[in-house]
Amino acid sequence: MSANSTPGNPLPTIKRTQTGVYTVSIPGLGTRNPGIAQVTALGSGTTHCIAFPPVASSTDPSTLIVFVHGWAGSTRADTDFILNYDLYMTRISTSHQGARAHANTNIYQSPPIASYTPSRSYNTGSIFDAPGTNTAFRISKGRYRMHHSEIGMRPNSVWVGAAPAYALSGNYCKLERWVPSTSRGTDVYIRCYDAQGNLAESPYYETYQGAGIGPS
Repeated sequence: MSANSTPGNPLPTIKRTQTGVYTVSIPGLGTRNPGIAQVTALGSGTTHCIAFPPVASSTDPSTLIVFVHGWAGSTRADTDFILNYDLYMTRISTSHQGARAHANTNIYQSPPIASYTPSRSYNTGSIFDAPGTNTAFRISKGRYRMHHSEIGMRPNSVWVGAAPAYALSGNYCKLERWVPSTSRGTDVYIRCYDAQGNLAESPYYETYQGAGIGPS
């Protein structure tokens, strides 16, 4: 399954260059100021992926390149994955619900705070640019919940990944589950680990995309 939001351009391609190393090419989305790429490995246990910061192709600047590394624990490994790329941090569309959040506060607090509104630089609601509709919660060490008050449980996809600086050090985050909130909207549960597979504090990015609009 693949898609490209730029009209008339070919679909993205994936090239495996060695064990656990992939190059994703997305035609028509190359830019001098790339957005953010998120990758989620398909698999259980310690299987995870890291997406490096997107860059414009050196041979064709109109093509965006994302390098992806797959891991099983601390060993480089081949894995299936899903990649999502967004250039602009705005609402996803007027006909499809979605939300994005950068949870980056808990690890900088001592003791960690229980909940907060995520970073304003990467935090949008579903219908309008309303960062207050997303709330990040820390459950315990390495375990988190992201609450989207304006997102309903319709057909959807969720991406989560450790912040790049932490991912490059071996940290990774995995999606635990997403469920209807007991109050309003949807709750997304996330676990983050260090390179040895132990639960660890980590800032993370999360993106939720789905069909329809509204919290019900």
